[in-house]
Amino acid sequence: MILLRAWLFLSGLATWLNAAEQKPFMSFFNPPAQPLPLEEHHSYESAAMKTKVGYNLYLPPGYREAGNTNRYPVIYWLHGRGCSESNDQFPASTVDAAIRSNTIPPLIFIYASGGGMSFYSDSYDGQWMAETTLIQELIPHIDATYRTMASRHGRAIQGMSMGGFGALKLALKYPELFSSVVAFAGGYRSAEGIQADEVSREILLRVFGGEV
Repeated sequence: MILLRAWLFLSGLATWLNAAEQKPFMSFFNPPAQPLPLEEHHSYESAAMKTKVGYNLYLPPGYREAGNTNRYPVIYWLHGRGCSESNDQFPASTVDAAIRSNTIPPLIFIYASGGGMSFYSDSYDGQWMAETTLIQELIPHIDATYRTMASRHGRAIQGMSMGGFGALKLALKYPELFSSVVAFAGGYRSAEGIQADEVSREILLRVFGGEV
């Protein structure tokens, strides 16, 4: 019985380790395990990465009402490190409540995917193209699919932690695309800070080719 229990334990441990090893360093398509209130999960095919990329969508009250042809401003939300488009979110319920109370105008809220570890940058070897897919693929896809105000004045970007870093980076790099930016607890790291953290060292190597 003891040997059987030991075998079962080791077998389960081996299965867990194997699954951990197979977990991708970055995943750009992450549907929520359960439906998210007020949100829809969708995707598009990325030509840059030749893979499916996910995003979550909040549409304002009345968007799908018959006869509604209004166009809406869009906020793009960037998640933090190790997260996805389906978690680490600014609450859609807060956005919805603010619209319904006339605190803010009706708008579309997009939860983008940064792959989890990209810092919203293209990797040095072209394997992960987080910046390219967001700027050149996601934004045009959203403008073509939904009734957006498809101009700088109708588009904003925000993010948390790694997403705060990405939001500031992209807003400053593409000022013609975004009229405003908000970074919540932006994930800015010194060279020493990166070297002191194992996960950051792996990101530095695999995304940025080891360059500090």
